[in-house]
Amino acid sequence: MKNLTIILIILTFLSCKENNSQSFFSGELEKVNYWKNYLDTLESGSVVSFDYPSDNSVYRDGDDFYIENKFSSHDNTQKLGIFFSETKSNKIDSLIRYEKTKFDFEIEIIEDSVFVDNQNSLRVNFINNESKELIYRKVYLVKHDAVFEILDSNSDSEFYNKIISSIHIK
Repeated sequence: MKNLTIILIILTFLSCKENNSQSFFSGELEKVNYWKNYLDTLESGSVVSFDYPSDNSVYRDGDDFYIENKFSSHDNTQKLGIFFSETKSNKIDSLIRYEKTKFDFEIEIIEDSVFVDNQNSLRVNFINNESKELIYRKVYLVKHDAVFEILDSNSDSEFYNKIISSIHIK
């Protein structure tokens, strides 16, 4: 009888442990519980760092960085991109005008500011004028006579705010 009780306890313990690990590795993580830090040096010598969710990955192409979902294909998963441009800060208006030409429909531009890397930066929301839906938003951060464009194509504001607040460029 004592052996049977011990076996039942062990089986119960193992079945609970198996269910937990099965849901964790299912690939359908509901909420990100921890974030990783990414740090890299651009060709210009600037050092870029930011936090990103552990269930995402960072892909780098030249001086551009993309945060993507690990569990999806490379095509349609970009959540946020950070683009380095040697454009002078007084050319931001021309960058915004260029963005408007990408659409074959009317868009509304809503500008405000956001605090990135201990300074105010211009945030521009590109909104479909007809549906009033946010298409994407860009933050223009000026550092070292260069413009960093931070493109957010994700509608999750918690994700966006956490990454924006973690960006540092030295």
